[in-house]
Amino acid sequence: MKAMSKFWTALVVGVAVMAVSTYSWAVPLSNTNLSWSQFTSLADLSSPVGIPFSDTFIFAGGPQGEITSGVFTGKGDALGLYVYIYQILVYSTPPGKVDELSIPLLGPGPTTVSVSGVGNVSSFYIGSGVPSGFFYGQGDKAPFGSTFTSPPPVISFSWFGNEVFQGQASYIVGFFSPVLPTTTLANLSDSGPETKFPLVYTPSPEPSISLLLGAGLLGGVIWSRGRKRMKKA
Repeated sequence: MKAMSKFWTALVVGVAVMAVSTYSWAVPLSNTNLSWSQFTSLADLSSPVGIPFSDTFIFAGGPQGEITSGVFTGKGDALGLYVYIYQILVYSTPPGKVDELSIPLLGPGPTTVSVSGVGNVSSFYIGSGVPSGFFYGQGDKAPFGSTFTSPPPVISFSWFGNEVFQGQASYIVGFFSPVLPTTTLANLSDSGPETKFPLVYTPSPEPSISLLLGAGLLGGVIWSRGRKRMKKA
């Protein structure tokens, strides 16, 4: 009887530990509006550690488009960190919209940076002044908010109520991290199932050199040319 009692005690404790370990929590991030000049005071654009590249996404019976992502060495108040940025472009056809971007994090969550004249910044969007040749230019829609969720660690940018429709680009969004990038598949949200997930940069304590090189080769042409497309080629 004692052996059986110990068994059930161990089982209950094990289930409780599993429940605690898998409990998911989420915190809102700052979603700070930065100008282009404020952004460039934090990111060294001459020193990309993840050369900007684009990859496509496709929804079944819904919108198609692409995401450009890049990673830059931090400077100023972000010195010692890496600046991760992303921008969504929705093609003009077929019709549809995108309302959320979620990026799995293979390393730690976003790092909060105390930016002079701005305050504490854990995530941001560039609200003004983006040059037309950088990513997709200024874009059309600011995110409604951003959230960090764990486990598993995921950062999400939401455009709910301010969706990115066909022929539009989002504002550039981003965050700070202390670790170098590798690549992962991002998840977008609209009204239908996603059939092709786009490849983007994500922080990882052990970045894959082969993936970084592959992404760099893809991004070299894009980075050298710069572009702003509002419809599918």
